[in-house]
Amino acid sequence: AVIGGLSFTWHKKPGSDAVGLWVNTVYVTEQQRQRGIASALLNKATALTTKDYADYGLYAYTDTAALYEANGWHLLSTIDTHSVYQYKKIS
Repeated sequence: AVIGGLSFTWHKKPGSDAVGLWVNTVYVTEQQRQRGIASALLNKATALTTKDYADYGLYAYTDTAALYEANGWHLLSTIDTHSVYQYKKIS
């Protein structure tokens, strides 16, 4: 059974006409929440994309800021109840 998933989309980077890679959806079924699955999905996504897509950047527009902050993402801006985050790998 599927208990969660993550998808990406291409969209303009914040403040730019250049295209960036965006986390479109992170979803975990209600019964499986609070088990670290969303963090695991997000961490796997960053590991898979930062090497091959580093030039594009990885972004998210979300109303679940705590998830992204807990996983090393950096706040770029806040728009109403949503925030724009960027993942930057720190060596």
